[in-house]
Amino acid sequence: KPEDAAKEVLDYAQSLKLDKDHIYVTGKPILTLYLGRGMGRDMGILFPMVILLIIIILWISFRNLQGVLLPLGVVLISVLWTIGLMAFLGVPISHSTNMLPILLSAIAVADGIHILNHYFNRLASKKGRPAEIITEVMSELNAPVIITSVTTAFGFLALNTSSIGSVGQLGIFTATGVIFAMIFSLSFIPAAVAIMKVPGHIYRDKKGRLLNRWALAYADFLIRRKGMMGGVILLIIALSVLGWPRIKIENNSISNFPKDHPARIDFEKINANFGGTTFLSIMVEGDSAGQIKEPRVLKQMVALESFLKQHPHVGGTLSIADFIKRMNKVMHANDSAYDRIPDEIVQEQGTEWVQQNGRWIEKPVTFKVPGRQIIAQYLQLYEMSGKPDDFANLVDYDYKTARINAFLDTESSNVLRTLDHQVRKWIKTHFTSARVELTGTSELFLAINDLVVKGQFYSILVSLLLVIGVTSLLFRSVRIGLFNVVPLFFAMIFNFGFMGWAGIPLNIVTMLTSSIAIGVGVDYAVHLIHRYQLESARTIPDAVRMTLKDAGVPIVLNALTVGLGFAILMFSIFTGVKEMGLLIALAMFTSCFGAIAILPVMFLVFNINLKKKQ
Repeated sequence: KPEDAAKEVLDYAQSLKLDKDHIYVTGKPILTLYLGRGMGRDMGILFPMVILLIIIILWISFRNLQGVLLPLGVVLISVLWTIGLMAFLGVPISHSTNMLPILLSAIAVADGIHILNHYFNRLASKKGRPAEIITEVMSELNAPVIITSVTTAFGFLALNTSSIGSVGQLGIFTATGVIFAMIFSLSFIPAAVAIMKVPGHIYRDKKGRLLNRWALAYADFLIRRKGMMGGVILLIIALSVLGWPRIKIENNSISNFPKDHPARIDFEKINANFGGTTFLSIMVEGDSAGQIKEPRVLKQMVALESFLKQHPHVGGTLSIADFIKRMNKVMHANDSAYDRIPDEIVQEQGTEWVQQNGRWIEKPVTFKVPGRQIIAQYLQLYEMSGKPDDFANLVDYDYKTARINAFLDTESSNVLRTLDHQVRKWIKTHFTSARVELTGTSELFLAINDLVVKGQFYSILVSLLLVIGVTSLLFRSVRIGLFNVVPLFFAMIFNFGFMGWAGIPLNIVTMLTSSIAIGVGVDYAVHLIHRYQLESARTIPDAVRMTLKDAGVPIVLNALTVGLGFAILMFSIFTGVKEMGLLIALAMFTSCFGAIAILPVMFLVFNINLKKKQ
């Protein structure tokens, strides 16, 4: 593999241990090697950090070993089973699936928090045998836990609309891990608490009652100030939408590395002192063999090279035309006036000996020679004096197809896109002697960027449709299915607005956040709506109060745990992963806000009662 060769080169360069000089090594295989090492470092540091954070939040939330060990057990078993399944199926850890344990850890803890919060609250208010209480709790929570897990799984499966295989694998195996977590949450946790002793502090838990009082106070505030809250929500949406035009689509793999990282230092040093490490290859194809030797074709190739060199990020160009120019100059005593492609008909001044009046004299004479013939002679002389395959990378054997290589000092998708448009426009206007196509690593970067961005937009759309479809089916109401995505729309509107205002570019990594946020963020709306349905016999204000009391606290605890779990990604060494962690964490908090603020305000303002169908 290229990365293996890159490792050998890098290890050899580092083994030299030069005192004064430094060897700079860069290129796509080197960057891929450093990326893999960085991902391995992130996995070794961030995964334990996520587990530690989960333990801390669970202890603060429940303050007993049951509340910590049972959800944590579900997390660890789900991660181990998922990684084990990947190993069994022979699926390697890629740059995308490398973050799976961190994602799954943050997600798998959610159901356990809901189950244990309801269980401990029910124990505090209604003494009874643990088996009876957990049976009563699960009769209420089986449905929302299944719904949230299935919708989360479908949200991740929507990543398969991406054209990048590793992204699809991330979606498949994260969805599988979510189902594993659901199975263990519905079986292992209830079975464990049914046979375990009830923690003694549950019956005298003042903190739990305090959280419930806060939830009721918040509900009363919403009921009294629903109009004001609606105005605040609309203001946030308006400010977010104003940030959309500021979003820039930018994908630059080298900018993911810190400024002091060896990969970035070497890349920037080499690009600053040489032509560039990114290539734009322009293929010039004729209709017949030998057409590349035509002066008209070669002159247009030279003109295209001159146009390319005007761009500030083009460090140099190379083609067969450059060799022809050089040979033409050398054959004319290095006269700079001949540093060009020969014309279609070349007039050369020479002399010939003629007999005049019985004597031989030297007379000046003008020769007319086809330019193509002169070019063919130059090439023949070179092949006789040098290596015949010197031009193998610039022209094919029968001179029907040639290549212009342009060396670029950047991987910025915006710069590459601008150059691509300019070059195609110039070719369409000026290059008429042959067919021309653009290729090379720069075009490959643009194609991958387009595929990912387009695929992720499809992924977002598919995720939303799947969430609506699944929740409509399981709640047996299209209207409720639409209510479930209201917080998700708010989260996406806010996130894209935040990206615009904060200057976070839209790229391969940050595009993933929306699909992930949809799959995970729907949980909060499902739990709130399910509880609101159970309270539908009450008046709407009372139903809102009881819903926020019973479901609001676990929803907030869930959002804090999942959001902060994703925020751990901000400790990555890669800029894109840091931004991804920030955006997913924001999406969790805004989805939570949408569930406990926007939905209740809608129910109150529009007098919406979601009575469960019999």
